[in-house]
Amino acid sequence: MSRSVKFLIMLSFVSIFILNIFPGVSAYAHSSLVRTLPEGGEKVETSPSTIELWFKDPVVLHSKALKIIDSSGRSFQLGNTYIDPNNQTHIIGELKEPLPANRYNIEINVIALDGDIITEKFFFEVLKDEVLKDGSNQKGPLKLNKQIPNDGQIIKGSLDKIDLWFNQETELSAIGVFDKNQQPVKLKEPYQDPLDPTHITVEFDQSLAKGTYQVTWYAHPSNRVSSNQPDSLDVFYFAVDEFTPIEEGSKGTPVHNAWFPDMGLKQLGYWLVFIGLSILFGSSLFIQIISKNLKQDSEWKFISLSLIFMTMAGVTLLILQQRMELLELPLKEFFTLKFILVPIIQVILLLLGLMFRRIETFAFGLALFMTPFVMGHASYPRYGGYFTIFINELHLFGASIWMGGLLALITLVKKNEVSDFIGKSALKFSRLAFWSLIVIIFSGIIMTIRYIPSFSIESFLDSQWGKAVIVKAVLTILVVLVGYLQRRTIKRFTVNMVTKFKIRGINEIVYGILILLFASILVVSTPSAAEQGIYPEGEKNEQDLEVKMSPLKPGLNVLTIDLKGKSDVENIRVKITMPPDYSVEYDAFKIDEDTFKITGNIIHAAGTLFMEIEAIKENGDSNTYQYTIVVPGEVRFNE
Repeated sequence: MSRSVKFLIMLSFVSIFILNIFPGVSAYAHSSLVRTLPEGGEKVETSPSTIELWFKDPVVLHSKALKIIDSSGRSFQLGNTYIDPNNQTHIIGELKEPLPANRYNIEINVIALDGDIITEKFFFEVLKDEVLKDGSNQKGPLKLNKQIPNDGQIIKGSLDKIDLWFNQETELSAIGVFDKNQQPVKLKEPYQDPLDPTHITVEFDQSLAKGTYQVTWYAHPSNRVSSNQPDSLDVFYFAVDEFTPIEEGSKGTPVHNAWFPDMGLKQLGYWLVFIGLSILFGSSLFIQIISKNLKQDSEWKFISLSLIFMTMAGVTLLILQQRMELLELPLKEFFTLKFILVPIIQVILLLLGLMFRRIETFAFGLALFMTPFVMGHASYPRYGGYFTIFINELHLFGASIWMGGLLALITLVKKNEVSDFIGKSALKFSRLAFWSLIVIIFSGIIMTIRYIPSFSIESFLDSQWGKAVIVKAVLTILVVLVGYLQRRTIKRFTVNMVTKFKIRGINEIVYGILILLFASILVVSTPSAAEQGIYPEGEKNEQDLEVKMSPLKPGLNVLTIDLKGKSDVENIRVKITMPPDYSVEYDAFKIDEDTFKITGNIIHAAGTLFMEIEAIKENGDSNTYQYTIVVPGEVRFNE
C-alpha cells in the first residue's frame, strides 16, 4: 500500500475522531439575532422570569454572555444561563428575582467557534401599576387605536385633516406630514376633542397635491409619571388619488471608504497561519511522495522552522485579539473555548512533526485539516454545513499541495541535479499542481455561490468581500498563466532554462502568498455585505406571492407584492423586524386587485431583516408568509 493511500486512510479516521471531539462544530458560526423575549423596546406590565434570545445559527456561551443593567447603571444578576437542549439557537437566562419597575438594557456577548464576537444590545421596560390621583388605574403603554386616514389608504378627492384616537388621554408632542418629495406640509395647531380627550385632530393649512404622504407623530400620556419617560413614536402613510413612491432627497457627497477596512491584527494572524500551514504540509507531501530522494539540507530545515514560528506568531496574534475582546472572561474559561484551544493544538502538531520526521506529513496535514473548524465561514449552517466544510478542505489542500510543492521544488533541487530531477519528478509534480489549481478554482466558485446566493453587481463590487474575491480571482488567473508557461518549459527543458524556471517559480509563490493574503481578508469579511435578496421561508410563499423591493438598500424603498392567481385578498399588512429593537408595521396600498405596495423608509440599516406578510381576505380569514431580507453594506446590524 502506497504512503499516499495510507495517509488518506489515516486522515479519514482522524476526521471521524475530530467530529466526535467537536460535536456539532459544523453547525456553529456568525449568527444573526432573530428574536428576543421580551422584545426590544417592549413595555411589559410585570417582570419577566427569563430573558430569551433566538439566533439564526447556534452560538457559544460563556459566563459573561448576558448582562442586565437598569437606567441608573445598576446591574442585576442572572441565575442559570443555558442553551435550550431542544434548540441550539435558543438561549435562556433565568432571573434570580423579579425586576422592579424600570428601563433595562440587555447586553449580549456570545461567541462563534471561528472566534468572532457577537455583541448586541436592546432594552425593555417593566411598568409599575400605580393608582392615579383620580383613583383610576394607569392604562399601560400608549397606543393608537384608530386613525383617519388609515395607513395604506388611498383617498379620492381632497383631504383637510387627520384624526387620531389613542387608548388614553394624550398630549401630542410633535407631528409632521411630508409629501412624496419629503417636503413638509403646512399644518394648523393640533387640538383635542373636548368631548373625547383621547381624540386629537390636526388640520392642513394648505391643499394636498396628488401622491403619497408620510405622517410622523410623537406623543405621550397626559398623566405620565415622569418627564424622563420617552415619547411614543409612529409613522404611517396615506395617498391622495394615487400611490407614488417617496422620492430620495439630496444625498450629498458619497463617502469613499478604504477597499479593505478590516485589515488588521486579526487578519494578519490568519494570513500567517495560512502561509505556515499550507506550505509546511504541501512541501512535506512533495518530499514524501513526489521526490523521495531529495535531501532536506540545513537551508530547508531553517525554512521549515521559520514557517512553524510564522504559524505560532499568527496563532499568538489571534489569541491576543480574542483576549482583548473578552477581557472580562476568566483566563481558565478563556483557554477552554474551542476556537482558542484548536489553534494551540495545531501548533503542537507542527512541533511534533518537526521533532518526529516519520509523522511529519501526517501531523502537518492534520493541523491543516482542522483549520475550517475554527476559521472562516464554511461552518455556517446556512451555507451548507458539512458539505461546505468538505469543499473548503479541498480548497485548502489544493492550495497547500501547489504552494508547498513548488517551494520545495525550487529550494531543494540543486543546480547540478536539475536535469535529472526534471526528467524524473517535475512532470509528475506539474500534473499534480495542474489538478490542484483546478480544485482550487472550482471549490472557490462553489464556496462563493454558497456564501452569496443572491447579489447585484453593485452590491458585490461595493463590498470588501466582493473586492477580495475579484483580486483573488485575478491572481489565480496569473498563477494559471505562469503554470502553463512552466509546463511548456518542463517539456522542452535544457540546463540554460534553470534560471528562468526558478524565477517563474518564485513569481508563482509570491502570487500564492498574495492569494492567501486575500483569503485572510475574506475570513474577516462578512459575505452578506455583498449579498442582496429576499428569500421566502417556504414553498407556499412562492406559489401565492411574488415579492420585490427596490432598490433594496438602507433608506427609501418600494415594496411590491403581487398576488399569483385569483384571490379575494382585501388588505395586506406587513411587519418588518431587525432584532433586537427595530420593528415596523404597515398596511399596504392596494394598487389593483392583484398588486399591493408600500413606500418609505422601510429599511433603516444594512443587515438581515425578517418580514411577515399577512394577507387578509374579504371574509376575515388570513394567510401569513415569512421572508428573510438581506440588505448589502459593510456596517451591519444584528450580525
